[in-house]
Amino acid sequence: MGQYVIERGRHFVAIKPFASRYEWEVHILPLQHRSDFMEITDEERDDLARVLKRAMSRLDAVIGGAQYNFFLHSIPHNNEFANCHDSYHWHLEICPRTSIPTGFELGSGLFVSTISPEQAAARLRAVELD
Repeated sequence: MGQYVIERGRHFVAIKPFASRYEWEVHILPLQHRSDFMEITDEERDDLARVLKRAMSRLDAVIGGAQYNFFLHSIPHNNEFANCHDSYHWHLEICPRTSIPTGFELGSGLFVSTISPEQAAARLRAVELD
């Protein structure tokens, strides 16, 4: 398992991004290229649910009680993007709100993290799940 991987299923992987906006941000991505979330199969949906549940259990065990924002990025459904399927990879972003952006973040658009992505991934991976 790679240093940024925190959970892996048959069809999906949960990673701690190297450059994320939030300290404990996690992304879930399909292992095979897919541009459109609406095209997942029943088997893939079940695997996504399993990976998401386990990733959330890991986050709750490490940071507990946080508020979460979820962002599902999928290719838009209109003619303008009809030729973009090869270049777009859908994914789910989980962004726990463990701190409040302050003047530096709000003014610069740059986010400060107090933990490296490698350390965060290691702590999330270390959580014992059933």
